[in-house]
Amino acid sequence: MGKLWAFKCILRSKDIKAEFKKGFMDLLCKSDQEGRNPLHVAAASGVNGVIEPIVSTTSDQNNVLHIASKCKEESGRLMVERWPHLISEHNQNEKTPLEIASEDGTSWLVESILQKDRSSILRTPKAWVEACRKGHLQTILTFVDKSTYLRYVCRESHDTPLHHVEFQDYTSYQELLQRPVIQELKNNQDCDGDTPLHKAIEKRNKDLTEILFTMEDIYWNIKNNDQNTALDLLEQDRLCKVIGVDPQLKIT
Repeated sequence: MGKLWAFKCILRSKDIKAEFKKGFMDLLCKSDQEGRNPLHVAAASGVNGVIEPIVSTTSDQNNVLHIASKCKEESGRLMVERWPHLISEHNQNEKTPLEIASEDGTSWLVESILQKDRSSILRTPKAWVEACRKGHLQTILTFVDKSTYLRYVCRESHDTPLHHVEFQDYTSYQELLQRPVIQELKNNQDCDGDTPLHKAIEKRNKDLTEILFTMEDIYWNIKNNDQNTALDLLEQDRLCKVIGVDPQLKIT
């Protein structure tokens, strides 16, 4: 590979502008005609002298796993396999590679990280939230299917994917609710005492409200911290007619 002094200087110098460094880091994800990027080649060949200056992070930049979503899947998976110690590092926004992959909806990267380091979700227990808010169904399902700790972190943090999820179509909610873990969490309350049904009504999410109301074992009479049940909120928000629910329905 030749001498690396100039390469290391670019990455480590405090005098070089951040914009230049960012552009340099972005180039690392560019692929050749064979679909390989510089990181892929370095990871496959184990050239530590080249790669260590890249993967060594500072408080003001991403490491290579933070930008792995921009890479082709084969390259990204190889990077996770080669440098698993980077999984727990935070970037300038205090986010881990798992959180960035969730935001970007890069399900294969989420899967790769969870397979390589199962406990990574314990260090970032809300990593799945952005995937829910942005409607990345496959990424959410990856968290559900591949993380053995999801049920635990949801209960410990008093939160669930159903409290945050927003899809554009009815079938996506149905697919998510088919998962046994999600079924188990469908009546869980958050820190405000709200169940997923409370939150769906609050956000006027007609599809999720309708699906939850028609499911078995949904507890409509759970009261939140304001002493409101889901039916109370429906009546207040006048959604009853929209989804065909009688606000005078008695729950025993």
